Amino acid sequence: MNRSLLGLFAIAAAAFWQGPAEAQSAKPRTPGEIAAASQVLIVKNEACRRQAREQKLGFFKRRLFMHRCLHPRS
Repeated sequence: MNRSLLGLFAIAAAAFWQGPAEAQSAKPRTPGEIAAASQVLIVKNEACRRQAREQKLGFFKRRLFMHRCLHPRS
């Protein structure tokens, strides 16, 4: 019984530690990739800023909204 429980824990731990590492995308390395990634961030930031402006949020609520918009939890 202890071996099966230990084996199950080992499998779960391995899946947990490997999951987030595989989910991360590779960092851009060339100037063209960096520029493209930067442009994507600019567009996303502007879309979130427009949504916050349409909702007429105050300073702190706007900052929280921007953070949640740019960094959604899975």
